[in-house]
Amino acid sequence: MGRYLGRGQPAICYRCGVKGFAKDLIKDGRNPSLMVLSTCGCYDPIHEAERPFVPKNLEGKAKYPISPDQLPPVEIVLTGSISVGEGAILSWGRPTTEGPRIEEYEVWRSIDEGPFELIDTNTFVYSDFMQVLNEPEGHTDTDAADPGLYRYYVEAISGNGRRFRSNTLELVSS
Repeated sequence: MGRYLGRGQPAICYRCGVKGFAKDLIKDGRNPSLMVLSTCGCYDPIHEAERPFVPKNLEGKAKYPISPDQLPPVEIVLTGSISVGEGAILSWGRPTTEGPRIEEYEVWRSIDEGPFELIDTNTFVYSDFMQVLNEPEGHTDTDAADPGLYRYYVEAISGNGRRFRSNTLELVSS
């Protein structure tokens, strides 16, 4: 379908295949040779602030694949406790928001207001069908048995390298 059709003529979005009207065809912001419908949400602008609403299907998932940059940030809540002789027991659940697929978690620790250091990396294990076989949701820091102030945070890392940091948790060992 060309852009010189009458405004009421049927048209198809070149990105997702949704049918609409020629009056709603616009040039895509990132790929001007691509004509997309402004009504289906496929328009991908050059600037982040112009990103469109993403239409969803009946299950609440995006109707068409979107780039990882368009996904919202992941929020992770870190909780934990410290016990004498065992160390610090940290846990985090699944991210509280939908976002890009997480590939691994990094656990960071600071002792007595010192700099944060990487103490563990937990990697997801996926099946051939991209089902999660092993999702790391915790860490035990046996080195935290000594008295002092221990601060922790967890970073979730997506497949394309985006990093999402959890809250900072402070635990005191006496």
